[in-house]
Amino acid sequence: MRRLSWFLALSPPRKRLLFHALIALPLCYAALTVTGFRRLQAILSGFHTIDIRGAPARSRADFDRIQSTMWAVRAAANHGLVRGQCLQQSLTLWWLLRRQNLEGEIRFGARRRDDKLEAHAWVEVGGAVLPLGAEESPSFVPFAQARVPIDVGR
Repeated sequence: MRRLSWFLALSPPRKRLLFHALIALPLCYAALTVTGFRRLQAILSGFHTIDIRGAPARSRADFDRIQSTMWAVRAAANHGLVRGQCLQQSLTLWWLLRRQNLEGEIRFGARRRDDKLEAHAWVEVGGAVLPLGAEESPSFVPFAQARVPIDVGR
């Protein structure tokens, strides 16, 4: 009952954004296991094309939309059907931003902690890291962007 009253108290735009995140996160979670990252990102890219004219400076409205979208993905991960890991959450955030004409980039990185190599995925907009959870840390070193050709003949 408390969750319902919390949801009902949200503004209509926040309700809509949360609803989209609650649907998109489990879909990304399931689709990643079936299609893989590159193919799913290509499919999601086809749903909405970005119309950014000359990479304008970010406005306060853009900043607010980015913050609201991050909030929605975190809330969907914490209260939805699946939590997902950083990759599923980042892909969901990237796609929801894209639907709002905000171009982001999914980045991958690694760090060594307690003699273990840990990998992480996150979204950046204009070079700024968009943290989705407590696991965010500046100690992850981003991988250099690599272009790997996809052999569709296999």
